[in-house]
Amino acid sequence: MHYIRKFQTISKNDTALAGGKGASLGEMTNAGIPVPPGFVILADTFEQFLQRNNIHNEIDAVLHTVDHQKMHTIEHASEQIKAIMLSQPLPNEITQEIQTAFAALKTPFVAVRSSATVEDGSTAAWAGQLESYLNTTKDNLLENVKKCWASLFTPRAIFYRFEQNLHEQHISVAVVMQKMVESEVSGIAFSVHPVTQDRNQLIIEAGLGLGEAIVSGQITPDSYVVEKKERKIIEKAVNTQSKGLFRSLRGENEWKNISKSNKQKLTDTQIIELSELIIKIEQHYSFPVDVEWALEKGKFYIVQSRPITTLTDKITETKQDWPLNGEIFQWGPIPGRFIWPGGEFIDVCCGVVANKFGGLRWPPTLFLFKGKRMLWLNEWPALRSFGKDIFLRYMLPKSSWKEIYAQWTTAVEKLLSFEKTISQAQLQSLSNQNLRAKWNEFHDLLKEFWVLTIPAELGNYGSPDLLQEELRKYISNDKELKEAMEILTAPEEISFYQQEEIDLLKTTNVAKHQQKYFWLKNSYAGVQALDIAFFSERQKKISPALERELENNLKTTKQRKKNLAHKFSLPDSLLHLARVISCNIEWQDQRKKYIFVNLHYKDNFLKEVVRRFHYEYEDVLNCWYKEVARIISGKNLKKTLLQRRKGFGIHFDSSVNVLSTTDTLRYWNHYAEQDVELVNQFQGIIACSGVNKTISGKVRILLDPYDTESFQEGDILVAPMTSPEYVFAMKKATAIITDTGGLTSHAAIVSRELKKLCIVGTKIATKVLKDGDIVEVNANQGIVKVLARKS
Repeated sequence: MHYIRKFQTISKNDTALAGGKGASLGEMTNAGIPVPPGFVILADTFEQFLQRNNIHNEIDAVLHTVDHQKMHTIEHASEQIKAIMLSQPLPNEITQEIQTAFAALKTPFVAVRSSATVEDGSTAAWAGQLESYLNTTKDNLLENVKKCWASLFTPRAIFYRFEQNLHEQHISVAVVMQKMVESEVSGIAFSVHPVTQDRNQLIIEAGLGLGEAIVSGQITPDSYVVEKKERKIIEKAVNTQSKGLFRSLRGENEWKNISKSNKQKLTDTQIIELSELIIKIEQHYSFPVDVEWALEKGKFYIVQSRPITTLTDKITETKQDWPLNGEIFQWGPIPGRFIWPGGEFIDVCCGVVANKFGGLRWPPTLFLFKGKRMLWLNEWPALRSFGKDIFLRYMLPKSSWKEIYAQWTTAVEKLLSFEKTISQAQLQSLSNQNLRAKWNEFHDLLKEFWVLTIPAELGNYGSPDLLQEELRKYISNDKELKEAMEILTAPEEISFYQQEEIDLLKTTNVAKHQQKYFWLKNSYAGVQALDIAFFSERQKKISPALERELENNLKTTKQRKKNLAHKFSLPDSLLHLARVISCNIEWQDQRKKYIFVNLHYKDNFLKEVVRRFHYEYEDVLNCWYKEVARIISGKNLKKTLLQRRKGFGIHFDSSVNVLSTTDTLRYWNHYAEQDVELVNQFQGIIACSGVNKTISGKVRILLDPYDTESFQEGDILVAPMTSPEYVFAMKKATAIITDTGGLTSHAAIVSRELKKLCIVGTKIATKVLKDGDIVEVNANQGIVKVLARKS
């Protein structure tokens, strides 16, 4: 039998033999598309390898030991199967055929890529689940083939198999072997503009060096928009690129500095030439495509092509149907402007995170802005499901968590170092070209900062369900179960707000303290540089016993966890799960600190753009980061930003749709302003029982965390949700009630630190209560009862 096939002998109908990736490359080769030469080691060859070594039954037996809700069983199974497969020899005839085909390519380096036989042939897509090995040589060729086969059984692939109910199906894998293109320029392209969804526009992104730099989000590429019918370039955004990823003589990818990095990456002639190729691929397949391309020695190569599956009929989506359905997770409305969290986070959620973490993405989202408030919405079941998946795959395994966290701390250090170079005075001295380059570099660093925290944040929406499921095996009483959840998810480190108070208490140099913490009241609502007087006044009010009290609180938290574990004989695996949840909460607190620091430096940029190009500051707060870059390049966006003053929104999934003002206001009124039946009793989640488990008091609804002048010591704080800027009010409150949130929400975390009674996730508190109402908050049952309404 034949164990391999050249691309020329494969078509799109050969997915069962060559996998989705192999079939696509063969189809394009036969259509006359310039594809780097290569061949496919067929899925049947993998089956032969298993049969010849008689390891089919052994692998199946290991898979039957998996409980996919218990990550340690997945990891153990993966290690066992990998060891079994890598220890087996390749039959001689398979080895000889692979080596002969490799030699015929006449290249020292090839890419070896897994291509699952269900990939692109099932809605349960395997893209991102399996492994690839770049810069493979004849010395490690055969070993990397076996590694590709073994990647069908990595922990994330095994989890995915069970989560998608594919564990009873037969899944095989082919291996693509393809000449490595040593690209001078590379990038991605969409045959339909993914944002505007204009089918007469295609968009090309281009960067110097290898394409992994763009895919991973570590550089900001050039962007070219082309009208397809006229073959006319209608927009170019040329970005400075200070570094690129290139192959070294050792066959390893390495970063190199780039001189003259502000030049257009492709000439206009090359842009049109590449556009012709993209249009040809789209016409061949009869559907819009997402293409990866490379330019080597003046010739374009198509490395990969996939269908764009996220395009919609915009009129249907935004004007007739609701983008989200079912039970909704709602964050806000709270004070906030788009520029502060918007561009980087959406960029990361819509692509960068998927490339970084094997297909992971944020679930479908509505992000709405009206006036100076913002509203974030997700389908709650999807958010929890996605969160559960990412937690099991990347957060629960100890090695994975440590690796991602270490990468994030490095990203923080790079960002803080860069921020020392962007004072307002320094920015004013730059030319427009250098200002744009500086802005893009800042954005790249912010994306790197954000992407590494997504597994922790998204994981926190699904992990409490996992913990509760495990605890129910040991604790049957609902009240004890709720108390156990509260105890086990409590952080074991002090927050950055508490650390600031300790530092302020200890310092004899308030001016130096101000320089370190001037950003303390920054938020998504805006930025302000706090003066020395602010800290001097606060220093007088801090208890001298604060540090000792906080240390005692942490000791109590740890002891309560030990007592609970002993009382119910909780296993180590469960305690590890709970510890990861509390570590992720601590991580999110650290992230928030650096976000607030970053906002100050982003504000420096915005003020310079406003000064230099004569925009209204309030309008620039409604910009995407790319739009800021376009303003610096001389593009007039004043009309666009004027239209956003009444409201605008974003609907994103795998792609981004900008909503009209009309649709934004319709969604806002539906989710944020809808009437709720007036009730005198409602229930939520007990986040903290406090010192006194039942408290009565006067309601103070706080929609703006900085509107605290009328907030009195002893009031009961009621808010849509809380964020760090609410802390100053939370300290004064006797109890805290929120519309949204769970056991890992900000309100839950801080209330435990402050030992304040807290009920979260009531959904309706801000709508059925009014300032001055007298309520009773009962932490035994999670009930809020209205005792008297203010007339």
